[in-house]
Amino acid sequence: MYFHERNPTAPNRCSNLVIYNPNLFAIALDPALANCGHAPDAYRVPASKLCYGKKMSTARIFRVVIDTNVVFEGLTKQGGAAGLIIDAWLAGFINVCVSNALSYEYEDVLSRKLSDARWSRLQPVLGVLINLAQFTIIYYSWRPTSPDAGDDLVIDCAMNAGAIIITFNVRDFRSAKESLGVEIMTPTQFVTKLASGDN
Repeated sequence: MYFHERNPTAPNRCSNLVIYNPNLFAIALDPALANCGHAPDAYRVPASKLCYGKKMSTARIFRVVIDTNVVFEGLTKQGGAAGLIIDAWLAGFINVCVSNALSYEYEDVLSRKLSDARWSRLQPVLGVLINLAQFTIIYYSWRPTSPDAGDDLVIDCAMNAGAIIITFNVRDFRSAKESLGVEIMTPTQFVTKLASGDN
């Protein structure tokens, strides 16, 4: 079941990608379905109608840490790469790593920025996402690395988990990339990587 507040008629410009879901249907993120939008239910078509590419069983499952700005946009805005990342998280096709501090950061930001009514609808969704994530213990900290203390939570989680950071705010993570070697990607870059099957 998917919970996003996104319009299923939103335009779609995604690369080819086939994802298999538990009820034997498929989510096809394909330019040919341009009028269907990003919401997963809009792509729920019989598997017999899809052209299968790389099997999910042989595809690499990426370990990622998702910055709060990506989680916020993915849950609240129509379409876009951030929404696709949330869909992949819900479907179990990426291994999302979170720490205690980062999960509290997600909740704090969403509860402050959303109206009470909207937060009450999205809080259970965030709970589902956190339950699906891999808990990461922070054995070592590299603070301060970023100008933003919230970004340091993301960096510490990624370094301890050996994961890619997905963020809109690449500039503030530049120092971590250069000094620590952590991989930083925008949502669009990651979705492209995921769709291409590149390791």
